[in-house]
Amino acid sequence: MIEKKGTQQNKKMGDIQQEPPKVGRPKAEIDGEQVRALASIGVSQQDIANVLGVCRETLRLRFKEQFDQGRAAAHISLHQAMYKKAIKKDNTQMQIWLSKFWLKYQEKISLDHSSEDGTMTPQVKIDLKGLTEKQKMMLLSQVIDKI
Repeated sequence: MIEKKGTQQNKKMGDIQQEPPKVGRPKAEIDGEQVRALASIGVSQQDIANVLGVCRETLRLRFKEQFDQGRAAAHISLHQAMYKKAIKKDNTQMQIWLSKFWLKYQEKISLDHSSEDGTMTPQVKIDLKGLTEKQKMMLLSQVIDKI
């Protein structure tokens, strides 16, 4: 019978299985409430990770729920402040912005580049009434010089 290496050693030690040695850094002690509190004032994951001395990925994997709860609280606080400023303080600019953002209102701007003759070439109309003949000739010479 062929046995794997190490099997004899396990039998000698009895039925007690040893845990493999731990690899890597010790697990960082992080308070989830601190993560939530920092996220609730708009601090980014990277900045929270830097303050707590862990990498962003560790924070994301272990404290996603707390971070998401804090971020949601920050959004709610911001919405409340914007609403108060728009409604209670009667801020027209904020009301317009909120109507565009929340109600999807849009300003429609249309430019009409067409001309009367349909060529899209702007037509210049100059009213020469009230000009003397001398003034008309001076104006005509200036136009010709620019052509």
